[in-house]
Amino acid sequence: MEKKFLIFVNSPLQLICAIEAVMKHLPSFDNAEFIFGTDIRRLPQEDQIASLYGIKLEKWSTPAKNLFHKATHHFFYILRLRRRYKGIENLVIGDFRNPRSHALYSALKPRNVILVDDGFETYERLCSKESKLIHYGFNFQDLNIRYFPFIGRIKLQELQIFSFLARNFSLSDITLNEFLYTKSMFKNLLSSKKMTSSYAIIVGTRASEGGSIQLNQEIDLIEQTFELLQNKGFKRVIYFANRLNSSTKLQIIEQMMPVVIPNNMLELWLLEQEDLPCIIAAFGSTALITIPMIFPDVKPILFSYPDELIPHEHKASYNKFVKYLKENSVDRIRLN
Repeated sequence: MEKKFLIFVNSPLQLICAIEAVMKHLPSFDNAEFIFGTDIRRLPQEDQIASLYGIKLEKWSTPAKNLFHKATHHFFYILRLRRRYKGIENLVIGDFRNPRSHALYSALKPRNVILVDDGFETYERLCSKESKLIHYGFNFQDLNIRYFPFIGRIKLQELQIFSFLARNFSLSDITLNEFLYTKSMFKNLLSSKKMTSSYAIIVGTRASEGGSIQLNQEIDLIEQTFELLQNKGFKRVIYFANRLNSSTKLQIIEQMMPVVIPNNMLELWLLEQEDLPCIIAAFGSTALITIPMIFPDVKPILFSYPDELIPHEHKASYNKFVKYLKENSVDRIRLN
């Protein structure tokens, strides 16, 4: 009898990684149910992914109303899921810091909990497994108020991790995600791709939108990166927008270079293109790790933030990311 999986994710990257986790255990998606947590800011990239991989995607929305309405909405939604899936063998989650992941765990009591990638945040969970210390990253009072009575928390020893960041870890409950299903599914497409040596992509971030740096500071860093690439002989440089980039920022960048506002994440957008870039440049994106895993001939380069621009509360995490990239042979160019 095949195992059954319930998957709860909140971003396009988490969704693709969850698909990889499921297909490592199952021959098809017949025994896998996918739920995507949505909010009003989301763009429909998850729908594009669902269509591409041939999966059905249920949406778990967050109503933009008062706290009582949100709590009531989540309570009845989790109750419905509990009736359908209580005692399910495998719960796959993408965001360990999301209280809904823990509320689902409390309600369903699955045998196994598998965490997939949520950007570099997952590295913290990998380190937690190794050090046997856990940081939940959310307010317990928020869990108690919004999701009562489903307030159990996932314990460290119950957590399995399936991650593309797992190369440097050797614990038995940590497995490396090598995107084997994606590479197998799109084998013909991948083999037909041609690389253009004078073509580079700058991967967009939402540093200014998230309040980490000022917009003018981020524009300056993008301009520096653009000029450095041009000086290295790249005649075709494009900016691949983040799904949450502001229109103001994109209008400024469009004065420097072409901007792509995609309906899919970079890893899958590249599959749709006739040619591949020689280089992807990024300031802190995990695309620097995932793109070479799927497209081995594309070279990643980190254009790192100046130390004085990194907020104190993010400095330790960013330095860990830079160190990880160095250990995995990703070149670094320091910006001023």
